[in-house]
Amino acid sequence: MINMVTMEVYIDSSTTGCGIWIPKLNLGHHSMYEERVTVNYGEFRAMQLALEIVKQSLGTASEVIIFSDSQIVVCGLTGKFRIKAPGLKQISQDCMSLYAALVPRGVMIHWIPREKNEMADWLSQGMKGECPIDTHFVINRL
Repeated sequence: MINMVTMEVYIDSSTTGCGIWIPKLNLGHHSMYEERVTVNYGEFRAMQLALEIVKQSLGTASEVIIFSDSQIVVCGLTGKFRIKAPGLKQISQDCMSLYAALVPRGVMIHWIPREKNEMADWLSQGMKGECPIDTHFVINRL
């Protein structure tokens, strides 16, 4: 494990896949969905995968901040919104359970504007087009 104080995790989704970017580790994750999903479902799926990755690899980080440009996910998991849509209810509850278990370990979720989430967006799109950062990194396909 890498010794660090704060680990930042950026997530995003498209209708065909999701992307997770962990800058301190120069590590990207890309997962394709088996079928097309709604934008909001995809955003919850990206959060679910990120929370599972964080749970498995928290290491010695004293805090983890997961950044998402999806207000419905961030506000839903932080209690500002209630998720009522039938297609989102189960996955949002699954995310809430994972998140609630990780909060005592220093995991937080914050909203960021889309333009500050370019790398996770690029990963979610299947790495199409030019990479938004100029550095070497590892990509895991989930």
